[in-house]
Amino acid sequence: GAAPFGIDVEIPGMVYACAARAPLPKATLKGFDDKAALKVPNVLKVIRLRRDKINHLVNDSVVVIAKNTWAAIQGKRALQVKWDDFRLQRESTPDYKNQLEHSLKDPATWRREGDAKAAEKQAEEVFSRAYHTPYLLHAQMEPLVATAHVKQDKTCEIWAPCQDPQRVQKTIASYLGVDVKKVTVHVTFLGGGFGRKSQPDFILEAVAISKQLKKPVKLQWTREDDTKHGFYHSQSFQRLSAGLDKKGYPISWHHQSVFKSLVSVMFEGFDAATPFEFAMAGSNMPYRIDNVLCETGETHASVRVGWLRSVCNIFHSFTVNSFINELADKAGIDPIEYRKTLYGKPRVIKPDFAKPMHTKRMLTVMEKTKKEFGWDKPLPKGHGKGFAEQFSFNSHVAAAMEVSVKDDNVTVHRCTITIDCGFAVNPETVRAQMEGSVAFGLSAGLYGKITLKDGAVKQSNYHDYPVLRMNEMPKVDVHIINGDPNNMGGVGEPGVPVITPALVAAIHNATGKRIHDLPVVDTIKEVV
Repeated sequence: GAAPFGIDVEIPGMVYACAARAPLPKATLKGFDDKAALKVPNVLKVIRLRRDKINHLVNDSVVVIAKNTWAAIQGKRALQVKWDDFRLQRESTPDYKNQLEHSLKDPATWRREGDAKAAEKQAEEVFSRAYHTPYLLHAQMEPLVATAHVKQDKTCEIWAPCQDPQRVQKTIASYLGVDVKKVTVHVTFLGGGFGRKSQPDFILEAVAISKQLKKPVKLQWTREDDTKHGFYHSQSFQRLSAGLDKKGYPISWHHQSVFKSLVSVMFEGFDAATPFEFAMAGSNMPYRIDNVLCETGETHASVRVGWLRSVCNIFHSFTVNSFINELADKAGIDPIEYRKTLYGKPRVIKPDFAKPMHTKRMLTVMEKTKKEFGWDKPLPKGHGKGFAEQFSFNSHVAAAMEVSVKDDNVTVHRCTITIDCGFAVNPETVRAQMEGSVAFGLSAGLYGKITLKDGAVKQSNYHDYPVLRMNEMPKVDVHIINGDPNNMGGVGEPGVPVITPALVAAIHNATGKRIHDLPVVDTIKEVV
């Protein structure tokens, strides 16, 4: 009946470790003083790990070995370490934001239909907006931890909260120079993952320490380690423009999006966004618009990026939904009715690099959300409502949200969310995932922000990277539609992309002010 998490693992003869890592991924060790660390009770020794001897996914580090986790952490805090990082890219957040925008001066094209630029010249009006979203942290409850034992017979045994054990096997086997069959991975309960624990870096470190010590070791990350040495969700800059007809509907659509690619995780230095990433709620835009142009630029960043729950759908859905909501408001048309007109007659859309989308199923999801939310009913004074919809991971999702704003404090009162995932085998699991998506999406939209100073992450813990608290959680009303039992979709990720755009639309409805840059907690002070 036990539910063992990574932090619970105990192996006979095991020692404990905690590492002081280089503040920038490519920084190298200049020197360290371990005298104070070795005086901490139960600290055994201090060793060094070199990135160039292990894998590009890890940092250079100085590691304290001890008889227990507490001693290892205290020993680490007592270290005095100097890093050589003067040759490295050391941008700060404002500089990188400017770099992203300027990288669109010579864009690459990922979707072209008709002639968007020519159509703009013929339009009654051209409407444009720019959007910025910051780096995001996974912020899972259990910090990273891994236990490893590299044995004399060249086999390796690992116990870790791991989302991708097959990748771990291959990565560790490559590092040790052995067949993958010699690497055994025991997957513990995750303690939260959201994509962070799909990366093998923390397990690689534990294996490297065990190999050097010739005994089993548990490597424990602190919350500060987790925050400052993550694989972050990419920062993005986007620009959208539409040529409008007399009724306020777009006859052209020009979407530019730039962000560091997830492919850089696999291939160091490959930073340019790829077609499949842009097709996550970007270039697979589903509305009936004859002239479409989707472009991207190339950027380079000093921090690592990786998968985070719903990946590129998060920032693309925020931008596209926000832009559509603003177009609808500009035309004086209800945002749900505006979308229905843009969808037109039901059809199956088959975009490049993305799953086919059934617009009839999305229209049904939208109508269900509208009805269950009570969209046409009046709200209390000072309250606002917002709507968003998104197709991702082969599932159709829509959300409506009610908020109120007092001074610069946002209260989210309720959220109605509907999903058509094809067929819900376990409806309770689907419902739980949608409720969790609301909490995760609100955390990111309201508060999520990783910033850099001289290339290093400034945030360190939940006090400066807050997540949604229990008293902030709104009432969530979940509705499930079994739209096609033969065409099933996901449920863990598709609920997230609609939350932030519904939130900012509701804030606008309550205050009359638009939010184009995230997180809300920063921008709300300027617009309200």
